[in-house]
Amino acid sequence: MPATQGVDHLMVCDHCAEVLRRTNERIQELFESLGNVTSTPSRQEIIESIVAGDSRFSAEVYEFVAEATEEAFTEWYSQHHAAFESFLLDTPLDKETPIGDLADMKVPGKSLIVALQRLASERFGKCATATFNSWGVTSWQNFAEVVSRMQKAKVPLFHLLALNRSDFKSRGVLDDVFPER
Repeated sequence: MPATQGVDHLMVCDHCAEVLRRTNERIQELFESLGNVTSTPSRQEIIESIVAGDSRFSAEVYEFVAEATEEAFTEWYSQHHAAFESFLLDTPLDKETPIGDLADMKVPGKSLIVALQRLASERFGKCATATFNSWGVTSWQNFAEVVSRMQKAKVPLFHLLALNRSDFKSRGVLDDVFPER
């Protein structure tokens, strides 16, 4: 079956996604019944706590950035899946690629920028800048700040991003990317 659903950091088919969700729920229930583990906060709960601490940006921008990050990761992973499969199966593709290099690979910030632009164009078209402004985002540096906050709050997948604020600085202003003609 084709991979159609994102579960944690994996793209899997509908059947496998359901099996993984049920397994995760059962494990969580078991740990909670033992009384020594609290439930893991959801992405939405983490975002709510970030916004409660500093409401400069709305929860919508955090959700939007999370969705763009999932898309960036999926695209990046699809380009590097052979290397990861060989790493996981302990059969390196070649003797030149050290295993440690694969384990340390991170999704480049530029991949996230491309995903942000694509998702914004698909969803909001010419209204992207106005939408972002209503969420408190007035520059690309604001997106870098949102990503940084999500990394600090340990939102799933964000530990796999290589945040380089200079990637966001060099983007110019939002109106240049999403003109409201």
